[in-house]
Amino acid sequence: MDTFTLSTDAKPCSIRNFLAQKGISLTNWRKIKIDGTILVNGLPAPINQQLNPGDIVSFSSPVPASSVVPEEGPLKIIYEDADLIIVDKPADMLVHPTVKSASHTLSNYIAGYYARNNIVAGIHPIFRLDRNTSGLVVFAKKPFIQHQLASGAINKEYLALLKGTPPAKQGTIEAPIARKPGSIIERMVDCKDGKFARTDYRVLVQYTPELSLTQFILFTGRTHQIRVHSAYVGCPLVGDNLYGDPGPQARHALHCWRLEFKHPLTGKVIKVSSPLPTDLLKIINNNKLK
Repeated sequence: MDTFTLSTDAKPCSIRNFLAQKGISLTNWRKIKIDGTILVNGLPAPINQQLNPGDIVSFSSPVPASSVVPEEGPLKIIYEDADLIIVDKPADMLVHPTVKSASHTLSNYIAGYYARNNIVAGIHPIFRLDRNTSGLVVFAKKPFIQHQLASGAINKEYLALLKGTPPAKQGTIEAPIARKPGSIIERMVDCKDGKFARTDYRVLVQYTPELSLTQFILFTGRTHQIRVHSAYVGCPLVGDNLYGDPGPQARHALHCWRLEFKHPLTGKVIKVSSPLPTDLLKIINNNKLK
């Protein structure tokens, strides 16, 4: 069961309103009412009971069947508990099935892992990485955990190999991003109609005048944000044929390498990291030899 405590300085409220504040959607609330369990201070409670400051609410609800088909496949688990699972995604893999690609995704492999280990849990990605971006992805096992973490509570850091070096060794890029007219995929900086986007960066190593290893921290989560902002300052990602040299889409040199956030239930600070994968290290080593 999951447990929350109404703080001692809070006003009395209904169980429904209290759980809504914790991210329990109306759909999940209905499931709790019909098939779940609610306890207040360890005792069964009617759903319309009023809570007083300091009351402890425990609840459980059935996990709905997932539409994701379980599959055997590569799955590198970095962290797992009863509420979360964090995995290291390789490049050239989708996070979640789509209409055109319903199999061989990270979610399929997590479903397979659940099935093999008799784990009853949901598969709710907190954020997604592009197919050709590698690195850390967080999945919630319960919808309300997804709701609490999806509000930008996760600090995400990326490493990228850039063609060239940004104008300053470190700085902030604030440039609004919008969909490029005529494309359902490509984005662009659009100061008139774009949405606010902020990216902090720091050049870690400049290997050659044409190659630098750069750290990025996202403060907003716009589609292709790092890729668009890097190209905007004249340093597109290595291998990014959408925002750099035109060509067929390939592996762009971007890796989500560090995450830090507070666990929404326990309050524990979760810190995880993933080193640069071998294909990006190979690019670095080949340039070092020149």
